Amino acid sequence: MTTAFERSEKTGRERSESEGRNSAGGRNVTLINNTRRMKVYNLPHDTYCKALGHCDCDVIPGREGRRICKSLTLPAGGFQKELPDAVLQLEEILRDISTGAIKAHRLAEPEKKSTPTRKTKSGSGRKRTR
Repeated sequence: MTTAFERSEKTGRERSESEGRNSAGGRNVTLINNTRRMKVYNLPHDTYCKALGHCDCDVIPGREGRRICKSLTLPAGGFQKELPDAVLQLEEILRDISTGAIKAHRLAEPEKKSTPTRKTKSGSGRKRTR
């Protein structure tokens, strides 16, 4: 059973991949919580969505299109993979990185694999005899 957060995370990931946002919306950051306490970060619309390049907030139907910002939860001693680069623009996360409470690892963009070249035959072409 998927939670509402997982469903919204999947739709956000699909949207950013379909729009081709690799620079601002690329998902290549991993945050690791080094503390024994759970960390919860609000992802405010002003800074997070602006850094992301599009609005990733949830919209409550029937309340005049009111937007609710998302949050990021890091379990104690746990990690969260495939986060957008925009999380590194948030003041709280930068402060915790500088104090050592969390670590951020940026994954390198995978290089495009070139097509392999055909190997040339080596040897003289004569079969060896015993």
